[in-house]
Amino acid sequence: MQRNITFDLIGHAQARPDAAALLLPHRTISFRELDQKVWQYAAALHAQGVRAGQVVGLSFVEELGLVLTLLALARLGATAYSIPRSATPSQRRQLADQAAIAWLASDQPERFESGVASLRLERQAIEASPARIDKRLLEPAPDAPWLLITGSGSTGRPKLIPVSHAQGRARSELGAKALGLTASDRVAALSHFDFSTSKFRLHEALWAGAACALELWGEAPQLLQRCASDRLSVLYGTVFHAEKLIAALPTGSQETLPALPALPMLRAFELTASTVSDDLRQRFRQALTPQLYVRYGINEAGPVAIAAPPEVYQIAGTVGSPPAGVEIELVDRRGQALPPGTVGLVRIRTPALVDGYLGDAEASQASFQDGWFLPGDLGLLTREGQLVFYGRADHMLIMNGINIYPAEIEQLMAAHPAVADVAVVPVQHRVHQDIPVCALTLRAGATLSEQALLDHASSQLGARGPYRVLIVEAIPRNPEGKLMRAELLRLIGTRLLAPGAPTDSQGQKPAPAASQRRQRRQRLQRFEQVFTLPAPVDLPALDCWLSQVLQSPIETIDSAGLPQSPPSAQQEGARQWLWRALLLARQLLQASRIPVFDPPQILALGGPDPTTGHWQAQVGLALVQQLPLALYSEALTAALRLCELAASQTLTEASLEGFYAEAQRVVSRLTHLMPPGKSTLPVLQAAHDKGIPFMHLGGGVFQLGWGSKSHRIDRSATELDSAIGARLAQNKALTARLLQGAGLPAPQHQVVTDAATALATAQRLGWPVVVKPLDRDRGEGVTVDVADGAALQAAFAAAQGLSPSRQVIVERQVAGCCHRLFIDRGRLLYAVKRLPMSVLADGQRPVAELVQAELEAQRRLPPWQRSKIQPLDALALSALAAAGYSADSVPPAGTWVALRRIESTAWGGVDEDVSAIVHPENLRIALDASRLFGLDIAGIDLITPDITRPWFENGAILNEVNHAPQLGGGEISRRQIPVLLDLLIQDRGRIPIEVFVGGEAAWTAASQRWQALLADGLRAYLTGPELTLEPSGARCHMALTGSYPRASALALSSRVDAIVMAVPVQEFVATEFPFEGLDRLGEKATRHARASGQSASAH
Repeated sequence: MQRNITFDLIGHAQARPDAAALLLPHRTISFRELDQKVWQYAAALHAQGVRAGQVVGLSFVEELGLVLTLLALARLGATAYSIPRSATPSQRRQLADQAAIAWLASDQPERFESGVASLRLERQAIEASPARIDKRLLEPAPDAPWLLITGSGSTGRPKLIPVSHAQGRARSELGAKALGLTASDRVAALSHFDFSTSKFRLHEALWAGAACALELWGEAPQLLQRCASDRLSVLYGTVFHAEKLIAALPTGSQETLPALPALPMLRAFELTASTVSDDLRQRFRQALTPQLYVRYGINEAGPVAIAAPPEVYQIAGTVGSPPAGVEIELVDRRGQALPPGTVGLVRIRTPALVDGYLGDAEASQASFQDGWFLPGDLGLLTREGQLVFYGRADHMLIMNGINIYPAEIEQLMAAHPAVADVAVVPVQHRVHQDIPVCALTLRAGATLSEQALLDHASSQLGARGPYRVLIVEAIPRNPEGKLMRAELLRLIGTRLLAPGAPTDSQGQKPAPAASQRRQRRQRLQRFEQVFTLPAPVDLPALDCWLSQVLQSPIETIDSAGLPQSPPSAQQEGARQWLWRALLLARQLLQASRIPVFDPPQILALGGPDPTTGHWQAQVGLALVQQLPLALYSEALTAALRLCELAASQTLTEASLEGFYAEAQRVVSRLTHLMPPGKSTLPVLQAAHDKGIPFMHLGGGVFQLGWGSKSHRIDRSATELDSAIGARLAQNKALTARLLQGAGLPAPQHQVVTDAATALATAQRLGWPVVVKPLDRDRGEGVTVDVADGAALQAAFAAAQGLSPSRQVIVERQVAGCCHRLFIDRGRLLYAVKRLPMSVLADGQRPVAELVQAELEAQRRLPPWQRSKIQPLDALALSALAAAGYSADSVPPAGTWVALRRIESTAWGGVDEDVSAIVHPENLRIALDASRLFGLDIAGIDLITPDITRPWFENGAILNEVNHAPQLGGGEISRRQIPVLLDLLIQDRGRIPIEVFVGGEAAWTAASQRWQALLADGLRAYLTGPELTLEPSGARCHMALTGSYPRASALALSSRVDAIVMAVPVQEFVATEFPFEGLDRLGEKATRHARASGQSASAH
């Protein structure tokens, strides 16, 4: 029968009220508390109109709020349907329409507009409501589904899967019993609760009475620390999480694995959602825990099979045997059962099976037959009853009449020691039907060629092996590790159809050479370099040094452009030495805020000179426009000198500090070539990672993207910012007056120029006061808690000494802490509480030891990566005393112990994410302030004792409006840069740019393509070396000659939607193409060019 799924929670709240139900980073919620919160949320939802049977969409910033809303909807008998936070506005509206949702529930609905009525659920307000329990809200036997799940759509159009309360409970019982969950377990799902897998794992824990941890989406080191601090016993994750955790182990652990696994406290770590290779299973056992479980589960049916130790390691490819109550059969296409050892179609019967797809009778009839479900998967049952997964039936390939199973190829290649990740997909062929193409990534340090890997596969699988092997930079997968097939097929298509690539006898393109492995996104700055090779060179010892400095393993050498004949031992030594110097040069340039991201290249190498012993090389580093060529040579020369310094010494703390000191001198010289501003490099790094092209326009201003898809940035500022607003924001006095005039809470202060006036002002405003320079920012020269004349005099002198205008602000001090609200285009990107320079207490060591340990840890990092932690000084001791501590105090574990009274650029600080708890009224005034100053992007500083309460209740003020606020200074900020870029830049900033090479025929073909783009509604421009035509057909006069210079000029214009070039052969051969990061072929251009015997480039 349909029994409300939250009865399990009610039962535990009554039987075990004080037992832990939810584990958060800094607190624990008992079953009694959880049940109470769910009643409160149910009442809040009901009060806003939610009723049984309605479908409610969920989009939450805070995970706890999502979980409480999920359980409250179940209690009301409504249906929950997650709309991922990462979805675009159009995707959200499409999902909402498809699921026919009645409401969108969210803690920040303004961020997740979906075209339906929204419900604002502020956790603090709900939890502060009366704690009455209205049992009439409970729907004891709901008719509506508990959850509505969207299928991945990998097998066709997305399907809606309704899971009833009874089916959800059956899934929980099957999964919990398979792992033997008990009330003593503490479990965690590593996927976000946007995913249905985590929702089901949550209820598995509730069914068993176990505690479930939330908010585990941080970086791998934090995950490992959280596992230990929360004493977790069971983890649920994906292949993505497993690889991430293994990669986070200490350097060298993947080659020389540690004697003890990193997660000895676990009794089970279950992986699901994608194929777990035998190689990963072995690495997982040694690096993390031997308690590996692999689950084969399906959205429509829940857990189907679970492989446990020791079978999970002993039977290749097994996904286990079915839990009690679940049946698995293998059948042929006619539905006839197949004997063990035969590959066939999987069919499943289970009490957790849904009744069908919502609103799709055709798909339901095809997959749900006589109580069985056919997921479309291929498998093999061993005689012991173990299921071996062979992939999807609609992914099976037929080449020359032979059935080929992608999973068989993937399992073989994944077991190769050089392979990190692998996926096999079909490419259509007019003769051979489906060609299996194997895309894979290599482990760090692996140098095998594609041909060697293809030979390995052929020797093992023969005709069932791949037809091509392609080494790629990354296999596209979603956050749960599932293959994004369309993205991979596009990547493979680009590689196989690359212009100029030779074809086989059937006209098919072969795999690229090993030198084409790395996808380059920046143009190359070529230059000559002369160097000497020390003798002898201990490369492993040098790699130890460089791994410490680069904070990553040494990348394998990119030998593009070098002769393919085997080098001599001396030549290979010179190549390896130069390669390491190039990697260090790239790091020095990045540390100097110069955006050189792509791997370097050795283009030519000669020597040694018999007289001087010098080697001559032509090398390349990523081009940054408007910077002198000498910059690159200076960086490489310094890197070669540093490599010699490292090679001549044993790696010790003292020698490392000397190395860092010399490296910092180099960085200090190079840094002067770029304008100040710490935001630009992290923004450009994120743009590079997303494939957004960028160009340095000079003065630290960069253009992201081309033509109409482009924007220009200076640090975090964009061209959309008001220049007048930016000027006003730089003056604190003008800012305060403008805020006050607009009715916004602003500081009360006065600008003074002498100490006497400062004292009189302080006495008028009332002690304590804040003293700061009028025209400095980032906390420079600020003194707080000024409570008497003597302190005022010292603070005034310090502030006036830093002020260019010699003017000082004396301001009434308000209670509270500074909170930075980062506003982007009229919405909140994130909010942080800005804590002073601090150390995190572990509950065991005194403050002095914590500070010393942090100082030592920072000394092991390169200077440009260090925090600003300082030894205990008078300011630190004063801050400790204000908090009730001393240097010998042992604060409670998890406490941030402040070593300064305020956060500032000079001292640094710690950010605490408060995005999910900003009161709407506080957000409103921040948005109003950014609009008042006309800033597209702004950092609004709000001083308040409690960000969850409205400003008018606690006397909060808008302290500053910051133009070009810093981005990327901390982990919270860095995580939001890709989000900002998604909002700012459309389509990765790319417009169609197509090239036709030749004479008159090329111009004719380019003109036809131009006309086609105009017919599509694009503002397309046509250009040759001397003639450029606007969309109207009018001539566009330019003071430039050459197709490439003219196209580059067009790419600077926001009026340009597309560019078509007719390029003379001589310019095509002699001149480098001016656009980097080309990612797909212009199909029509290519076809025409091939027909006319010419070449075509890509866009």
